[in-house]
Amino acid sequence: MANLQSPLVALEANPDTATYIGTLERAVATLVIRDAKFRALLELLTDETWDDVAVDRMDNDQLVTVATANLALRLNISIEDATNMVAQRWATHNESTALEAVGSTPAPVVQITAKDLFEQWKARRAATEAEITPAEGAVS
Repeated sequence: MANLQSPLVALEANPDTATYIGTLERAVATLVIRDAKFRALLELLTDETWDDVAVDRMDNDQLVTVATANLALRLNISIEDATNMVAQRWATHNESTALEAVGSTPAPVVQITAKDLFEQWKARRAATEAEITPAEGAVS
C-alpha cells in the first residue's frame, strides 16, 4: 500500500502559520454551512432544487431575473410589480450599488491580496491580545 502524504508536509508549522491555516479552515467551513443554509432557504421559498445551480457565477441580471420571476409566480402578481419590488429591495439593501435599471449595475470588484489579509488578521490578533493581557505589575 502506498504511503499518502499531506500536501503541507514541507510547510514550516510555526505557531502563526498554524493559527492562520486554522482560521482559514474555519472560515471555509463556515461558508460551506452558510451556503447549504441559503440553498435550503431558496428551495423552501421557490419549491425548486438549487443544488446544481452555480449561484456564485450569476451576475446581477440573472439574480434580478430569478427573483422577479419567482416573486411574480409565488405571489401571483404581475412581472411589472415584481420588477418594481425587486428594484426597491435592491436599492434598500445595496445602497452603494443602487439598481437603476434591471442589470445595469455590475458586481463590485475588490482587489486584496492574501498577504494584506494576513497582515490585517495579525493586527486584529495583536489588538485583541493587548486587550486581554493584564498590565505589567497588575495583581490578579
